[in-house]
Amino acid sequence: MDYISITEAITLTGKSISTIRRWVRKVAAGPDQTIVKKVPGVTSERYLINRDVLLKEFSEPIPEPVHEPDQINTHEPTHGQFMSILQEQLQRQNAQLEKKDEQIAQLLERLRETNILMNGYQNRLLTMQESKTEPTTEGKNEIKKQEPAWVAWLLIAILVTMLGLATYFSWGG
Repeated sequence: MDYISITEAITLTGKSISTIRRWVRKVAAGPDQTIVKKVPGVTSERYLINRDVLLKEFSEPIPEPVHEPDQINTHEPTHGQFMSILQEQLQRQNAQLEKKDEQIAQLLERLRETNILMNGYQNRLLTMQESKTEPTTEGKNEIKKQEPAWVAWLLIAILVTMLGLATYFSWGG
């Protein structure tokens, strides 16, 4: 009589480990103790199964599958599938880049407008400072009544803050 382990029985019959163990428990509890033997193992007892009885119970052994290296695995993507995936990604990235280019162009235009406004306010400020002191008919310098310089600076600060907020919110912040 030839005895095999549970692992070998699984390989030989193609059944699951739970099926083989259930059958072994059933047979080991029966009257015929020659079908299944208990042998001491390293950590616990092991069961050895009579090969002939096992094959009778679970029919013929399942032949091992032959792996042919020439077969194409249908689960793996092909070269063409990879290329189409990469092309889709490139198209999406190009669309994103175009959108970012448009945003950059809009921001540059706003910056240009801000620079023009700042230049205008600086010229006004210089004009206001120059007109503070004008010569009178008597040849003496007399200070005209004008708005203090801090008002002009306050207006410039408010303008810059508003432009900064507009830029911030246009970026989606």
